[in-house]
Amino acid sequence: MQPRRFGRYYLLDRIASGGMGEIYAAVSRGPRGYGKLCALKTILPNTRGRRPDFAGRFHDEGRLVISMNHPNVVGVYEMGEVRDEASGLDEFYLAMELVEGRDVGQILTRCWRRHLQLPVAAALFVVREVLEALDYC
Repeated sequence: MQPRRFGRYYLLDRIASGGMGEIYAAVSRGPRGYGKLCALKTILPNTRGRRPDFAGRFHDEGRLVISMNHPNVVGVYEMGEVRDEASGLDEFYLAMELVEGRDVGQILTRCWRRHLQLPVAAALFVVREVLEALDYC
């Protein structure tokens, strides 16, 4: 993917895509060329037409998570919107901490393809970490 400008960010690579949004590896444009690598979560523009309440729920999510600080919860730096010149619509985004590595889904898929079971200790570790995050939230 060729880097694409998105407000004060450059979208470097799409990390994930779902029914209502996409997540990109991005870098912010700062003064004198300095930037910070982050993840940028966006709402797909066609989603808002189908789900008018989604923009409000996206903003509610941003307001809730931006104040959270826990090692098992991805940090959110800012939420905002960027005007899409082609459509004239505002595109909403959350700029978040970019966490390197594989996600649990990738690990489970790899185990399944190799006909392996996730070791019990690893499964318990993941469950414990998720529960700690949920308890914090």
